[in-house]
Amino acid sequence: MKHIEPFWDNEYKNLDYRKEIFNDEYAIDEWRKQGYDNDVDYFSGKMANYSDILPSWHDKVLEWAEEEFQLKDIGCCYYRMKTNNIIPNHMDAYNVYTKKFNCKQEDVYKILVFLEDWKSGHYFEYEGGGNVSTLSELFKTHKQKLTWGDAIAIQIALAAMEVPEVRAHFFDYANRDRLDTSTEFGGVVELDEKGRYVIQEFEPQIRNHDRRFNAPQKMFDAAYTSLFHFHFHAQKYRNGNHAGPGMGDKNYANNTRANCLVLTFVNKTTMNVDYYRHGHVVVDLGTMTIN
Repeated sequence: MKHIEPFWDNEYKNLDYRKEIFNDEYAIDEWRKQGYDNDVDYFSGKMANYSDILPSWHDKVLEWAEEEFQLKDIGCCYYRMKTNNIIPNHMDAYNVYTKKFNCKQEDVYKILVFLEDWKSGHYFEYEGGGNVSTLSELFKTHKQKLTWGDAIAIQIALAAMEVPEVRAHFFDYANRDRLDTSTEFGGVVELDEKGRYVIQEFEPQIRNHDRRFNAPQKMFDAAYTSLFHFHFHAQKYRNGNHAGPGMGDKNYANNTRANCLVLTFVNKTTMNVDYYRHGHVVVDLGTMTIN
């Protein structure tokens, strides 16, 4: 979940939105069992899509999605939900899209872009995790918690990301991680005797999951004099949904009091970088690319 500087105006507020009743009876039955007793009219919002008059900047949205996520055959639907409208947990089937483009459901990617910043009462959830604010990783969100030590650490991380040798090592290591489905890869960033940034790799203590890195004792020992602990979210090149530290990562930072980085593939040549530490402080440092 990332904040995007708007390249759109308020034109989306005046589209000809229309109501389409949620028609998955099985999903509605499951929601009823979970305690949702809403009238069925409140189980969806209103939409405007390719058959309607769209904003003048619509093509820019498609261009952004294609460039940012390296996608093709992109469709875009504008969706509006009023107060008390909800859609509980469900899975989209993409029946029309998969039939039109002769593809499988697992080949389809869904991107949610909130055209307005978070307001009180907004809530969305994916893969079991709840979110209330799209600003949670912005520098300004944590400015009351950040210390001069954080400022120095963030500046050091940004400087390291600009060093070609560091970028090359990170991408080489992340690509090896992508091919190994038994564990995540990780290590520490440190300075050598000449003050140069060095990435030190460590084998995990145990291998048991492609979304977990179990740091060995040797890494903890090296971390006493290092700049950052780091690990990758490199299960696939289009892994933006998993950018940023998870709850396990944040607990690790709380327990170790380490300054940490997590690097996540956005596409084959781009990784997102997040700085995090104890106290659930997370700051998105932007992206790093390899030519």
